Amino acid sequence: MSRLFFIRFEAASVVAAFVLTVPLVGFAAEKTRDRSPDGRFAMCLEDGKDGEVRITLVETKAHKFLLKLDDSGHPYSDASRIVWSPDSKRFAFYEEDRKRNWTYLYIRKDSGFEQVELPDLPECDHPGLAGYINSNLTPKSWVKPDTLVLMAHDEWTTEDNRAHECNRTVTIAIDSSGKASIQSVQ
Repeated sequence: MSRLFFIRFEAASVVAAFVLTVPLVGFAAEKTRDRSPDGRFAMCLEDGKDGEVRITLVETKAHKFLLKLDDSGHPYSDASRIVWSPDSKRFAFYEEDRKRNWTYLYIRKDSGFEQVELPDLPECDHPGLAGYINSNLTPKSWVKPDTLVLMAHDEWTTEDNRAHECNRTVTIAIDSSGKASIQSVQ
């Protein structure tokens, strides 16, 4: 009797471990990931026509649409992600495309989320700039519920065809009204 109980318990443990490690899955050609710390929200990627991927924010319990984040294509949509604040009231949405990688900030307002305008980031000095500047802004982590650390990266070429780059760590604070300000740049 105890051996049968042990076998059933072991099988149930394996199933539970599998279910907890698999990402939330909704309908066909759709995957949900990057859940908020409180488990209420997540990013949903849904395959559409012509290779487009619809990226939205959903309420996980009811799988209710809350916000359209982007329409992207493969493989760019695979790199999209959400970095949540510890209190689940703010998030940074990161997306890639052919030209640049960028981050958008959102804050919880009433029953949804609204975009927060990023402050103007200080630019690197681009001595000898002769070509296109490729700018990327990537979320690193939330150090507090209202404080986000971003990585800013620029690449450019000079007239002698030499490649140059500049990296900055930017810390941004978002107040309760949704205004973002730069705390530090390193």
